[in-house]
Amino acid sequence: MPVEAAASRLADLLREEEADLLTGYDPAGGYGHPDHIQVHKVATRAAELAGTPILLQATMDRDRLMRLLRLAAPLRGLVPTLDPRTFTDAYTPQRAITHRIDVRRYTAAKRASMAAHVSQTGGGDSVRTLAALLALPTSAFRWLVGTEWYVRTPTTSR
Repeated sequence: MPVEAAASRLADLLREEEADLLTGYDPAGGYGHPDHIQVHKVATRAAELAGTPILLQATMDRDRLMRLLRLAAPLRGLVPTLDPRTFTDAYTPQRAITHRIDVRRYTAAKRASMAAHVSQTGGGDSVRTLAALLALPTSAFRWLVGTEWYVRTPTTSR
């Protein structure tokens, strides 16, 4: 669907709900996923059309991710998606992140929602990142996904 059409429909909902805030993805779509990039474009335009004052862009701390990928270097043969070069332009540098939210108490729900994405856990010649995350022990999973990061983007005011 074209950005303007989707954004217009979403803006109608935002106005109806008198929303003060909208969440979307960062401009890179996190790791560059085309659907996530489209969500970013639609959310940004919808917030602008509706006059929703705050857009929170979901992201990850790129600096933290790069440190983890360097530590995971011995696993790269098993999980090629752990190559740090894949993420040099992904997500957001730590200095630009405005919100860090501790979501560790929701780890079970988060794991269940990730597991529901069956199409994202298999395929290809290597272990998919989501499958690798889901295979982690609870404590390691909680440590890795227990924080959510956002960049607050002011939009037009009402």
